[in-house]
Amino acid sequence: AHATGNVDVYYLKQGQTLSDARPVVKGLAPGQNSGYVNVPDGSYELVVTKAGSTTPVYTGSRATYAGGEVRTILIQDEPSAYQQPVHVVVGDDLN
Repeated sequence: AHATGNVDVYYLKQGQTLSDARPVVKGLAPGQNSGYVNVPDGSYELVVTKAGSTTPVYTGSRATYAGGEVRTILIQDEPSAYQQPVHVVVGDDLN
């Protein structure tokens, strides 16, 4: 998403806040590919912020992931249907 510039990507566990979390991807530039990121099994909420910020530009619904699953996340400039500054598409590559 060019409109937001570099972003940080978080997977928040139940009850976790951005202030006590570490991004799984930090400073991702528009058009850049983060490569594979391993996330432990569990239930997470996907949150995207401008790099270095703790203010979300996107907050997704909670999803549960099991070992061996592969997802592709695409962050786009288009505002989401829920009035968030960016739109995120999560592709189910391998279940």
